[in-house]
Amino acid sequence: MSNLSNGTITSNITGPGNVTTTTMTTMALNPVIDWQGWTTLSLIGAMLVALVAEMAPPYMVMMGTLIIFLPLGILDIYEAFQGFADEAMLSVAVLFVVARGKNVEGLAEDL
Repeated sequence: MSNLSNGTITSNITGPGNVTTTTMTTMALNPVIDWQGWTTLSLIGAMLVALVAEMAPPYMVMMGTLIIFLPLGILDIYEAFQGFADEAMLSVAVLFVVARGKNVEGLAEDL
């Protein structure tokens, strides 16, 4: 038998000679977003607008957005720069360097 009320599930399981009651608490279906969540959504939205409008080079827009998170306390230094140690991110960074070198040397004109 199961009972669901106020986000708590209670079930009674009858075994041979004993009764066991199990209680679990479920997550709320409509979580509340605090100021950090709204600030993050706003900053990411502003970053996307700045990238699409080409207001500054992409590295400046992205690093500027990352730096804004630090004094607000949404991220600490370790969390902010932890992603730079990822191998996939480093591979993409190397490809940007190769693409820039190809454009500077004029190799893109041959294609």
